Order: sequence, then C-alpha cells, then structure tokens
Amino acid sequence: MFEPFEPEEWAPPERVEEYELLRPIGRGAMGRVYLAHDRLLDRLVAIKFVARAVLTHGTRSRFFTEARGAARLSHPNVVTDGGAREGSRGIPGEQAETMDGAAGARRIRHVGP
Repeated sequence: MFEPFEPEEWAPPERVEEYELLRPIGRGAMGRVYLAHDRLLDRLVAIKFVARAVLTHGTRSRFFTEARGAARLSHPNVVTDGGAREGSRGIPGEQAETMDGAAGARRIRHVGP
C-alpha cells in the first residue's frame, strides 16, 4: 500500500498497487503528493504519502480526520476524495482526483469561485 518517505532520501516505487507513479506534484507539512495513473480505471489521480518523520499518533489522527471530512464533501469546486488507507507498515496515504491547475485558474477567472 502507501509507503512513507523520509525527506530527501525516500524515492517512491514506480507502482503502488494499481497506481503507476508519474511525478511529484506537491509537498506539504505532512508529506508529498504524486501524480499517478490508476491502471484499473485508466485515470489520473493524486496520491499523498505521509512522511514517517512527522508520523505520530496525533498526525495519524489528524490525517484521518481530514480524510473523513474530505470524503463528505461533494461540490463542483472541490476535488473528489478517492479514499484514505493505512499501508502495510501502518503509514497512511490518500488518493484523490487530480485537476490541471491552469484550467482551474482559467475557470475561476471566467466563471468565478
């Protein structure tokens, strides 16, 4: 399942279950986000990996609280959450819909938020 990263020393595997990781697209306080191809459903998704360095009972709890909140949202301006899981080593990860940032910025300029 989802494996952790250690800043600057962890490189993701090429594949994680049905997902083929393509490239990193972001990072934050809790981990990194990668663009991935869902080989079963033939679609692009974003996968967030939580950094082992920040993983505590508190961050794990916060991660799943945020994931539950995201799973409850359904709105055209919010990406669809594809689910959160705990990996084989107890490391959480989350999969979500991905969106082209440039297209989103254009939409906001023309249609509004």
